[in-house]
Amino acid sequence: RSAANIVTDLAGLTGATASVSSTKVKIISNTTGGTIEFVTIAASAYATLGFVVGLATPSVRTATANVVYNGKMYIFGGYNAGFLNDLWECDLTTFVWTQKTSGATPRTNYSAVVNNGKMYIFGGYSSGSPGRLNDLWECDLTTFVWTQKASGSTPLRYLETGVVYNGKLYIFGGALDGGGFINDLWECDLTTFAWTQKTSGATARAAHSA
Repeated sequence: RSAANIVTDLAGLTGATASVSSTKVKIISNTTGGTIEFVTIAASAYATLGFVVGLATPSVRTATANVVYNGKMYIFGGYNAGFLNDLWECDLTTFVWTQKTSGATPRTNYSAVVNNGKMYIFGGYSSGSPGRLNDLWECDLTTFVWTQKASGSTPLRYLETGVVYNGKLYIFGGALDGGGFINDLWECDLTTFAWTQKTSGATARAAHSA
């Protein structure tokens, strides 16, 4: 069957709308909670799309983060009527989702990075008091074993940003309870897990990009 017919059939089965071009297909479906999902794949992979529809996928959620490693995307935690700590893997060739081992405590608004085949998540917000977090977790993206690492004396925070450079994690800024913002910069050596506070620079902020 033609690609256009396959896409039309899938759209009809899922209550979605679909559009086709010479190189791309876009499926727009209403999922639980009324949110919108977009899936864009190469036109040559229409047959694969038929296997993807209907398989397990992450629940609708907000305030999560993702990383990409070795052709796969990983999404952890977030919020949907409660804080989550499930880990999902999406193969960026087949677009098949697989749930992996849950690890760190449930949270939202945290930072996530990848270094040397491992995902690191830091900080964020969770239930209970004080809500803000400053814990560091490592997930091996081959074995999916989770290990909590030292968090040093970094202040509790959420809505911060983290980046990796030369084997070190850098955390900047974020928010405190009550809406206050901070502008401290911290370095974590991802071999020794020693934390060092660095010179503050930019104005205090949260929910920024880096």
